[in-house]
Amino acid sequence: MAKKLFKHNEKTDFIMNMTEKSYQKMCYVFLMISAICISLSTLVYYFAKGNKHASFGSDLRYMAESLKHLQVTALFLMVLGFCGILVYLIKIMKKQYSFKDNKGIALVGIYLILAVISTLLAYSKTISLYGKTGRHEGLISIIAYIGLFLAATQLTDGKKTKIICDTIIGIGVLNAIAGIFQSFYSLDGIIPTFFTTNLFEQNLSFANGFTTSPFALAALLTMTLALSVNGLMYDDNKKKKLYYGLSSILFVAVGLLTNVLPAIVGMSVVLIASIISEITRLKTGHGLWKRGILNNPLGWAIICALGAGVVFLLIFATGNFKFYDAYIVTTDSLSRIGASNPRYTAVSGIDIYSKTWKEVWSVLKDNWLIGAGPDVIGFEKYKIFDLSSIVGSSDRAYNIYLNIAASTGIPSLLACLGFVAVTLKRGFKGIKNFFNLNGNWTKSAITIACIGYLAQGFFNISIITVSPIFFVLLGLAYGSASKSKSNSKSKTKEAK
Repeated sequence: MAKKLFKHNEKTDFIMNMTEKSYQKMCYVFLMISAICISLSTLVYYFAKGNKHASFGSDLRYMAESLKHLQVTALFLMVLGFCGILVYLIKIMKKQYSFKDNKGIALVGIYLILAVISTLLAYSKTISLYGKTGRHEGLISIIAYIGLFLAATQLTDGKKTKIICDTIIGIGVLNAIAGIFQSFYSLDGIIPTFFTTNLFEQNLSFANGFTTSPFALAALLTMTLALSVNGLMYDDNKKKKLYYGLSSILFVAVGLLTNVLPAIVGMSVVLIASIISEITRLKTGHGLWKRGILNNPLGWAIICALGAGVVFLLIFATGNFKFYDAYIVTTDSLSRIGASNPRYTAVSGIDIYSKTWKEVWSVLKDNWLIGAGPDVIGFEKYKIFDLSSIVGSSDRAYNIYLNIAASTGIPSLLACLGFVAVTLKRGFKGIKNFFNLNGNWTKSAITIACIGYLAQGFFNISIITVSPIFFVLLGLAYGSASKSKSNSKSKTKEAK
C-alpha cells in the first residue's frame, strides 16, 4: 500500500535513505505541530469577531455564528490525522517496521472497518461521515484520531518525547489560566465563555479554557496533571521541578472550577496511580528511600494528593462547591450546539448521567451490532435530525464506552477496548523500562495520563478539541515499550 502512495523518484529515494534519527525528528516535529495547531485552532472559535469582551452567554447570535468556526479545528484534525497515517506508512515503506511485534495494531484496523460499515448503514451517511456541526466526530475524525495514534507509536526518542510532554503541559497551563478568568462571573467577558448564567438568581460561570466545554477542560487537565505530577516527582532540574509543581497546583485548582464530576474522578485516579507506581518502584528494589520527604518522588506525590484532597474538602465543607453537570450538559448540548435536549430538573447535581445513559442505552439495544453510526445517535430513534425539539433526547451518553457501542456497535467497542488494553500493556512495560533505567519519567507519566483519561471517560464524552491529545499520548504509551539510545543515556541522570 505504501509503495502505491509514493512513486519511485528522488523524493522516495530520500525517504528510503532517511536515517532513524531523521525519522524520529520527523515524528517529533509532526506531533508537536499537531498538538499545538489543534489546541490553538479553537482561538478562532472564541475570538472570531475580534470582540474579546463579548460574552457568549449574553449574545446567543454571536455563539451561533461562531459555532461554524469550530470547522477550523475539524479541518486541522482531518489534515494532520491523514498526515499521521503517511508518517506511519513511511516506517513500513522503509522496511523497518515489524508486523510481528505489532499484532495489536490489527485491532485498530478491525475497529476502523466496523466504523466504516456503521457509517455506510447510518441514518444519515453525510453526518456520520463528517460529524454534526459543533461535534465534528464523524468517520473522518475517527480516522484522524487513528492517524495521530499511529504516528505517535513510532516516536521512541526519550528526549523528544519529554519536550512533547512539556508542550502539552504548557497547553494545559494556557487553558487553565483562561479558565480562571471564565470562572468568575464578573470577569467572563475577558475570556469569552458560553457557560455563564444567572439561572435561578445564581451568578454562575464555569471554567472551560479554550476547549469549548468544562467537560473537555476536565479531560485535558486530567492528562496534564499526570504529566506535571510525574515531572515534579522525578525530574532533577530544580527550575523544571518548580514549573511542574506550580502547574500541578494550577491544574487541580482549575479542575475544581469546572464543577463537573469527570474532573474529580480523573485527577483522583492520576494522583492515586502516581503513588501506586512509585510504591511499586520502591518495592521492586528499583529505588531507595532518601532522608527527607521532599527528597523522594513518593513524598511529592503524597503531598500533591493530600493538598488536592484538603482543598476539595475545605471548599466542599463550606458549601461553595457543587457539581453542575446537569446544567452544563444541557447548556452544551442544547444552547451551545443545538444537537439535543437532555432534561435536567435542577441547576446542580449529577443525576443527568442516569438520564443520558438510559437514553443512549435505548439506542444501543436496537443497534447493538453495527451501531447507529458515528455522530448520529438518536436520529434514527426519533426520525429527525434536529433533536433540540425532543425534550429528554441526547446525542451523547456522557460515557465514552457506551457512546462507542451505540455509535459503531458492541463489536467495535470490544475491538477498541482490545487495542487500548494492548497499548496499556505496552505502557506498563515502558514503566518497567523506566524502573530499570531504560527511559525517562515520561514513560510512567504518559501511561498514567491515559489511565486517568480512560477513568474520567465513564462520565465524559470525546471532543475534537482534546481527544487528539489523548490519542497522541496513547500512541506514545504504545511506543514507550521500545528502548532508544537517548533514553538510556538520559535516564541515569533523571531517576534515582
